[in-house]
Amino acid sequence: MYLKILCWIACAEPENRTSVALRCPPFVNRINQCQPTTSAQAIQHNIFRYISDVDRPKFYPTCITSDNTPGSCVKLKRCKKPYDLVNINKLARTPQKEEFYRKNNCGWSNNEPMICCADVRTSSVDVNKKFDQVPPKTKPADCGISLIDRNRLFGGRPEELGSWPWMVALGYRKLSYPTINYRCGASLIADEWLLTAAHCVVETSPFQLTTARLGDLDLDDSVVDNASPVDVPIESTSVFPHPKYLDDRRNFDIALLRLKNPVQFTNLTTPICLYSGSTYEKDEFYKKKSSYVIGWGPTENGTEPTELRVVPVNIQDLKKCSDKYSKIGGKTFTDNLLCAREPGEDSCQGNSGGPLIFVNTTEVRFYLGGVVSAGKGCATDYPGLYTKVAKFISWINNVTRLDF
Repeated sequence: MYLKILCWIACAEPENRTSVALRCPPFVNRINQCQPTTSAQAIQHNIFRYISDVDRPKFYPTCITSDNTPGSCVKLKRCKKPYDLVNINKLARTPQKEEFYRKNNCGWSNNEPMICCADVRTSSVDVNKKFDQVPPKTKPADCGISLIDRNRLFGGRPEELGSWPWMVALGYRKLSYPTINYRCGASLIADEWLLTAAHCVVETSPFQLTTARLGDLDLDDSVVDNASPVDVPIESTSVFPHPKYLDDRRNFDIALLRLKNPVQFTNLTTPICLYSGSTYEKDEFYKKKSSYVIGWGPTENGTEPTELRVVPVNIQDLKKCSDKYSKIGGKTFTDNLLCAREPGEDSCQGNSGGPLIFVNTTEVRFYLGGVVSAGKGCATDYPGLYTKVAKFISWINNVTRLDF
């Protein structure tokens, strides 16, 4: 403990906690050797393991090219093939280019083609030495697919099975009680990864996060809804809150959870797509989009429904939202946040960690734009606050070893 405190004071500026890794090797070695014994220690352990490894080389899923050369599955713009694939859409297409593309396509990433590329060099560094991760996997290509009839999207009505197959309920229990309480939501983004709010996983005492329930519609097991929910354990060492959350809880309220067992994708359990790129980091992109908040949280009359519900919301001006919240104190808003509300409707505390989603009508897919962070009561004049997912794609990629 003495070494930990001494090294933290000597090395870590408040605005740059990653300096611990760069300037205190003994501290990093000690953290990597630690065996957390409690949930809180495990969360802290994961934060330090992450920030001690921020400069690692990027790893991509391996593949075999059409000429039997080992390669990596990367976005088209990352591949420097002789056919100038980076500019394939700007150059005249030839049968040779199209044949190469067809044979080497290995998936899609947010509408960008993935190519099995032989010239992407990967490091021989043992990624498991500092960061307990399995070899990288491709993220799902068929994300954001819903069985919902989009003509029936309106506020607060109970949903149908398969409407939101990426929706996850996080279950907690007190150590001395077997009963599971579903206190937060999350979104399935890959077969073993969930995205939620950091406040759903940090300092949750007396409750401990134990379970993720997928593929359910009504959390009341006595209700017949034809669902076949899957409960997947969550271990304390698989909780990854953003490393800056403890310093700025308002602007970094985001966390990743790694499931103990990968889930099998079905019509009732499918990941949601993520926005990736500078275009999606700006508020202007979201203001004219149809957006919805999903969850099992309490309604404005104080009841706590067990059935999944959806509420349409409108994105608000961030500056006006920040000015309104400044009256009750707290950190200044940054563009890490989205503000959204609909008169008479808003997401409540029970929806924490759940998704703020947007629909792309062109490709008929849903995207995760925000994570429900906070608000001031239910359906008040204060808009709900949402962590903007696009601002954290690099962090998500680093932790999951996927390429969103």
